[in-house]
Amino acid sequence: RTYTPTDLNAWVEHHQAQLTASFLGLQSVQARQVHVPLDVCLTPAGAAATEGPRLLRPEDLEPLLAAGGSQVLLLSGDGGAGKTSLAFAIARWWLQGEPGGVVRLPVLIETALGQGESVADRVRSWLRSQLAGSGGGGEELPAELIEALLASKRLIPIVDHLSELTPAAREQLLAALPPGLVVVTSRSDDDGFRERPLSRIVPQRIAVERLQAFFLDYLRRKGQGEALSDDDL
Repeated sequence: RTYTPTDLNAWVEHHQAQLTASFLGLQSVQARQVHVPLDVCLTPAGAAATEGPRLLRPEDLEPLLAAGGSQVLLLSGDGGAGKTSLAFAIARWWLQGEPGGVVRLPVLIETALGQGESVADRVRSWLRSQLAGSGGGGEELPAELIEALLASKRLIPIVDHLSELTPAAREQLLAALPPGLVVVTSRSDDDGFRERPLSRIVPQRIAVERLQAFFLDYLRRKGQGEALSDDDL
């Protein structure tokens, strides 16, 4: 069957609370409940130049969500740069309807796909397990429904640690990307997504002046604003 925007809106609205709690309850997400915003460099797909460095805002992602077709948002940088933390911060924006007032449900993929499995299959399996746990195990999840939710960007897979998969597992995953938008974190900025538009976000190193301002503000709030001299800083 064909699913209309009204059908998809109704499905997301019906399951929003349960799937939001399920995503936020994941161990990886729980471990990154506090996100410290850092400057990023943003390169939208097809852009002639990179934007930034500056703080990322929900509205920066609106063109990516509004665009038709399939796309990839790649968060790249060294280990510990804050890629996964930023991906989860973006996911929280979407769960809150930012930008544009449209709720989008993230699905986290942290491990290699099984033999013959696609990203859409993994998304469907996760949804089934979460809805079954909430007493909704009798609900059907047709493959056509999942594909429609993905294509409309109401479900958005987050593929974490792509560069840490084996080459074979990485190639399998890249060959099995679903329609819509896929968010990927990777230590490599290599373009493995040649058949779809690629937007890039690169978290930047913490600037020294930002650290100094943070230290001074913290000490002032503790009533110890004169504890550090300029030489100490």
